Amino acid sequence: SFEWGADTVTAVRFNPAQHSLLCCLSADRGVTLYDVSSGSALQKMTMQTRANACCWNPMEPMHLTLASEDHDLYTFDMRRLSQAICVHSGHVSAVLDLDYSPTGTQFVSASYDKTLRLWNVGEQSCYNVYHTKRMQRLSCVQWSMDAAYLLSGSDDTNVRLWRAVANERGAPQLGREQRKREYAAALVEKHQHLPEVRRIKAHTHLPKRVLKAALVKKTVRGTQQKREKNRRAHSAPGAVPKVQRKKKQVWSVQE
Repeated sequence: SFEWGADTVTAVRFNPAQHSLLCCLSADRGVTLYDVSSGSALQKMTMQTRANACCWNPMEPMHLTLASEDHDLYTFDMRRLSQAICVHSGHVSAVLDLDYSPTGTQFVSASYDKTLRLWNVGEQSCYNVYHTKRMQRLSCVQWSMDAAYLLSGSDDTNVRLWRAVANERGAPQLGREQRKREYAAALVEKHQHLPEVRRIKAHTHLPKRVLKAALVKKTVRGTQQKREKNRRAHSAPGAVPKVQRKKKQVWSVQE
């Protein structure tokens, strides 16, 4: 048995490449790395808010993504837990689960705000949002092994099956249909720098309640930044250092 702290363990995930390495989440806001082969703990990171779920990138197994209670997701490099590589923002309520695609280029998150969001690795904002009128708060999500489908479980006692690419047809396509889709995708890629194409590509339809919550969250965050800026302006030089958002969430790292 392994222990570092004395609080409830909420999640455990083994590393896909180094099978003796596991990540453990606990209710005391701790994220601990254990080495089963040596029978000891390697590092423990304490965050500002509790992490609800974790997942390793299958193609870059040194990278770990955490779903946090503060509505954001954080990607860390296990070799340097003192700051996050990327902060993924967009949800307006606690993120409860996430999973990587088998290709390791995207991941999906399930939130208490009744939405699924799809993210590209290394990007701060999501590229697609899935939601329905009847779907309630999401508790779990899984990516299929062929990277074509997503499965989600919610409080309305339903398991839903989604396409990983929303406009992709399930039936086999004819050759000319496949070529037409590839040509359309190439056109979008070629002209993505144009403002009209960029706006249409970035647009995602969201429920009104999510838009309202996002506006409130933006206002609160702007107020906090303004208050911190004023405190820094009226303090002695260096008394209130400017901390990057990637470092703010990490409380301490023990080795």
